[in-house]
Amino acid sequence: MSDAFNLTSLAEKIRQADGALRSEAAEAGPLIRKYEATALDFCHRLIAITRVVVTEKRALLPDNGWPVIVASLFTKMVSTVRAAHTLASAGHGREVSLVVRSALEALITAIFIAKQDSALRARRWAQYADVQRAALLRKNPDPALRDPQHRVERRRLLARARRNKRHFPNKSFWASGLRRGSLRDLAEDVGMLWHYDVVYWSGSQATHANAIAVENYVVVSPDRGPLFQLGPSVKHLGAELVVCCELLVRGLYLLNGLCGLQLEELLTDLRKEYVEALDNDRPSAAAPW
Repeated sequence: MSDAFNLTSLAEKIRQADGALRSEAAEAGPLIRKYEATALDFCHRLIAITRVVVTEKRALLPDNGWPVIVASLFTKMVSTVRAAHTLASAGHGREVSLVVRSALEALITAIFIAKQDSALRARRWAQYADVQRAALLRKNPDPALRDPQHRVERRRLLARARRNKRHFPNKSFWASGLRRGSLRDLAEDVGMLWHYDVVYWSGSQATHANAIAVENYVVVSPDRGPLFQLGPSVKHLGAELVVCCELLVRGLYLLNGLCGLQLEELLTDLRKEYVEALDNDRPSAAAPW
């Protein structure tokens, strides 16, 4: 009869594994800094600069109309980059691309809306949310919206979705009624096709459970067979951090143009810092200005 394999019998080994996980986490920070200190520090500095800009220029930030949507997308991008930086600092190099992909999508969308026909584009972006919420409600009805006090809200949501769905010939993409069939189309429109093809598409592969993604977690050893890598990794981390920095700089340029923040001097200084810190390692095909 085999030995028992349950939580009680494994208690000591689980305790040891818990300690090993904590040790790995503690050791990952210094290891990451050994290789990527410059990019980590500059990315963190950009996040701090962005916070100062938003705080000091709060009175100039939009409070109505389509600019609010652009500023909101900018906010999501910054917060997502911060999450990517946190993952990077903890040594989760393989997972950083998943988050960077989301930040890039937010910035491309914001730039596309701000570029031209902004009121219409922002309206379609907002209307698409009603279509999505209605589809979700039909698939998995929210019990709260079944209550009598919420029935009116539910009916209004479904009515808006019925009126607006004609604007989205491709129900899977919010800008399809604007003759843009995918995020790639938006990226091409705003001059960020390289970012889509290299950063977003690559991040898409890491998002899914395909061979390209999984091979980063398994190393085949001729003598020991497959080695399953559960620990931290620095793989591709430098390139992902540089992309994070570029998104933040591009975002500040966008916000300055959108709100008239008078950041020209700051952006000039920041441009010099960017070149000094990252230009030699920058993976992008074009600088962010």
